[in-house]
This record gives sequence, structure tokens and C-alpha cells, in this order.
Amino acid sequence: MTQASAGNTDYYHQVVGYAAFNASVTVPAFTEYTVNFSYVMTLSRTASSGSKTKSTIGGEVLYYGSTADEPPATDVSESMIFAMNAPSRSYSYAVKYFGDRQGTIEYNSGTDGVNPVEVTMTNKTDKPQTFTAYFGFLSYSQSGDISQGSATYTNTLQMNESIAVTAIDIPTVDRTEADYAESGSVFIFDYDTDCIENAAVSYRDAAGKVSDITSSVTIDPTDGKCTLKDVGTYTFTFRIKDDCGAVWDSTTNDQSDKQITVKIKRKKVSYPVLGASSNPTAPYNGSGQEFVFEGYDGDIMEYVVPEGAISFDGITLTVKTVGEYKVTYGLKDTNNYEWLSVTELSVSIEKKNILIISDESNATEWPKGEDVTLKFRVTGLVTGDSVKLEATYS
Repeated sequence: MTQASAGNTDYYHQVVGYAAFNASVTVPAFTEYTVNFSYVMTLSRTASSGSKTKSTIGGEVLYYGSTADEPPATDVSESMIFAMNAPSRSYSYAVKYFGDRQGTIEYNSGTDGVNPVEVTMTNKTDKPQTFTAYFGFLSYSQSGDISQGSATYTNTLQMNESIAVTAIDIPTVDRTEADYAESGSVFIFDYDTDCIENAAVSYRDAAGKVSDITSSVTIDPTDGKCTLKDVGTYTFTFRIKDDCGAVWDSTTNDQSDKQITVKIKRKKVSYPVLGASSNPTAPYNGSGQEFVFEGYDGDIMEYVVPEGAISFDGITLTVKTVGEYKVTYGLKDTNNYEWLSVTELSVSIEKKNILIISDESNATEWPKGEDVTLKFRVTGLVTGDSVKLEATYS
């Protein structure tokens, strides 16, 4: 809002009053502003107590210029943008003054036939630029001079400006995180491709190394889709195009680069477990015994064959000898995968108990020198096992 006023007591010149005011508008880089200047004008004149035989017809005009200098009287009509017109009249509003009579008129912007001034300001540079618009308010006399006496007057201008500029929405993305997928994860960006460009993309890998991948990562301009694969953090930088002439916020004229960060996280996988149909221990039986594990994925996992095992393919472990066998799994790609949790796995073959049972009542004691026949039942023997019984006496 700008105000200006002027006062004069000389009615002997054509231009008898002049007041200048200005409005400075800062236009962002590469932006075109349409500025509407509106105003409130208050005019008041009072004649002195001199001769009442002659009158002076006064007029007021508002002009727009590039400087605050008062224009020459001969240039008034050329400099004029429009006159202060009375309602339903096509000529400048005039007030006659006789003696000490006074005349007062007030104009408000957009009323009484007065329209706001519209000025377009274009900044083609890469930095904000300030433009200043100057307005002059002229009061003039059409009758030449006054033979006796003089008059006083005041002109007051109050101006407001409103700016029309294109404000565009800041880019958005449908999600900011996704788990690693071998085929890649799709993110959908939403932004005005006519006015906004994806100026750069940087990538921070799982080890913390940062690299510029602008040339290899693109956003499809038709649907906003972008496929990202490797685990890490991706930072997209968006910029208003120079030829767009827009801002993010018309209040602050913000044109700064905007960034969106998305992440690809390691995919968590479950550690294999011993199958529900297998017991962690089994007694020795003289043959290879199988333990079955569930959850093994040969595409992303690897395993270690336990020492002493007959065979192991990640799923079925075959062992024979008595002992404990620890089962260990690993991930082939630790950049993109990680265990949800790790559980120690082990199975074992235990020694077999052999049971000897005699059905004879005197199996443990009989008279010296007497021949005795004893019968025993042996359980628990497997192929390759043998039992030897010896009798001793004392």
C-alpha cells in the first residue's frame, strides 16, 4: 500500500497539482507477473475569499509512467491512461469553484467508472528482480488563470496491488519405502511435467556411499512410474523449468528446488527350521538317517554341510554316526536380503541301548559243578552289532 499527497496554491499554470506514488514488486526468476494496481483517491479543494466573478474548472487524471518525474503540461493527454470519470460520463470529472465554495469527490477502485491499472512485469533472469511502477496524479485548470485570489487543494492517493502468478503443486510420491524385489519396486510420482523437471537423482547404498545416478534412473512422464531395485536411499530433486514462469507458493514466491527421498529396504527372510515331521534326535540304527528342514530357498540361500554327514542338500540331512550335527545357513546376497532372525539348528544321533533279558529263574546263580542251560533274549541289535556272553565262577 502506497500513499501520496500534494498541495498547491498556484492556479496560474495548466498543471496546478502533482502527486507521484509507486509500487515495487519483486518478480521471481524466469517469471511473468500480472500486477493489478487499484487505488482510492480523495480530492478536496477550497477557494479563497477572492473575486467571485470568475470560476476555474479543474480536472484530475491518473497516469502510469516509468519515472516519478512530473510530466510537462503538454504531455498530460499523452501520458494519461484514463481519467477520473464520473458515473455515466465520458469526460473528466470537473468541479466549478465560486468564491469560498468547496467541492469534494472521492473515488474507490472499481467504482464510479474507474478501473484498476493492469501491468505485466516479466523477469527473464535467473535471479529475483524488483520492478517499480510509478503513478502520477495530476490536477489541472482548464480556464487559464484567476484574476483575483487563489485556491488551495489536496490530493490523496492510496494504492493496493494484487499479483496474479502461476502457483504449482509440489511433487508427491505414492509411498516412501518398499522392500527389495528382484524385479524392482515401482514408485509413482505426481507432478506437472510441463513446468517441473526431475533435475537430479542421487543414490546412497547400504554401505553409505553416495553416487549420482541421474542418467540411469528415470521417471516415466506419462504415468509418473519409476522402478528402483537396489537397496539404499534415493533422493529425487525437482526444479521449476525456466520457461514455465511459476512458483511453488504465490505468497512467498518460493522457487527453490524440492526433494523427495524414497528407500528400498533389505528384504527380511525367515531362517529355515527343522520340519515338524522330524525329531532333533534319533537313536543309532546302523543306517543313514534323514532329518528334513523347511524354508530353504536355493535362489537366495546357501548352506554348510555338517562334518561327518553322509549328505546334505539344504533340505534333507543324512547322517549315521553317533554325534551332534550343527546346520548353518547363509544368504548369497547380503546387500539386498537379511535374516528376520537366526536360530541355531542341530540334530544328533544317540547311542543305541542293548537290552539282554533272561527268562530263566536261575540265570544269575546255580550250584557249582552242575551243568545249566540258560536262554537270553537280546533286543536293540542292529546290523553289524554283536553280543558276547561269558560265564565266570569262583
